[in-house]
Amino acid sequence: MTREDIWRHRLEGKADQLPVEIGRHQALLKILSSRAWKKKLFASADQVERLIHSLDDLSDLLKATARVKAQLGAAKKAGPIEKEADQLAQLHQRLSDQASRLSGRPQTPLQARLESLQVLALESAPVRTEQQRLLLANIALPADVPELVSAGSAARFLEAYLEKSRRAELPTASDWQSISSSLETLRTTLPVLRHRVDAINPGGSLLKALQMRKPRFALEERTQSGAETFIHAEHWNT
Repeated sequence: MTREDIWRHRLEGKADQLPVEIGRHQALLKILSSRAWKKKLFASADQVERLIHSLDDLSDLLKATARVKAQLGAAKKAGPIEKEADQLAQLHQRLSDQASRLSGRPQTPLQARLESLQVLALESAPVRTEQQRLLLANIALPADVPELVSAGSAARFLEAYLEKSRRAELPTASDWQSISSSLETLRTTLPVLRHRVDAINPGGSLLKALQMRKPRFALEERTQSGAETFIHAEHWNT
């Protein structure tokens, strides 16, 4: 078995991720190295989102390549996978350093730094479209925030109960108890979520826009973003 075979075997299927992550890092570094980085970052919001969502897998990949390199030791002639692993590690460090410089938040995780740069890019945009507002809200309201999960569950129950009442089904004692509990959940979780939105947009225009927006579909119809779940929760709190 060659050294290249050992690398591929020990990475357990992760080797194919290397060129993909290298391409992402190179593209984002090019944007963040530009004088017009805010404008370019704003235009590449989807690309940044993909990198942010892949950070957990990326961390595992970097640890795996470092582990294999330590196990095999230095080689006189590195193979393609080993070269890609070294290139990705270097690019990742450069990206982390650049994100630290631009965001001024060197002590925070890379995800927080990139999200901070997204906010700066969105805030500098000359026109705030609906899509921009939702992207900004999704940064403030990750879907796994506990209060958001609880608020989403409460809103989902209230939607289901409304559908039940439309079928002229009489509410049971259990229904009344669940309705009361759901409303109390919204009462306690929404202030926390509103604070998160205000923290990312102190002017209050984003929160007002979200509160005025009506749900476009039922919560159970598809997986919701944080912004959409918040919109539903606000709707059922009125």
